[in-house]
Amino acid sequence: MKVRFKELKASTKAGQQIISRGQHWEGDNLHAVYAKPSYAKQEAFDRCWDLFCEMVNSEMFGICSHNTHSFSVSWLAEVEQEPVMVVITRDNNYMVFLNK
Repeated sequence: MKVRFKELKASTKAGQQIISRGQHWEGDNLHAVYAKPSYAKQEAFDRCWDLFCEMVNSEMFGICSHNTHSFSVSWLAEVEQEPVMVVITRDNNYMVFLNK
C-alpha cells in the first residue's frame, strides 16, 4: 500500500508534538473506543493495520486518540534501518525519525 507521509525529525518541536500524541494509548481495536464503529471507521482501521503489517519491525500498534467522527493510530517501526514513530490521523500521515 503506497502512503505519503509528512516526515519529521524527533529533534524538532513538530516532531516532539507528534511523538507526544502518538505515545497516548486508548486501545488496540475500534471496539475499545467505540460501542458500534461504523463500516467506514472499520475500513480505515483495517487500512492502518495493513500498513502496520507491511512495515519492518512494526510494534506497539494502538489507537492514540478518537472522537465521535474520527480516530488516530500510532506505532513504532523501522525505515531504512532507522527507528520511526508512525502516526496516522484522519487528515495526515506522519513519520517521525526518532534518532534525528
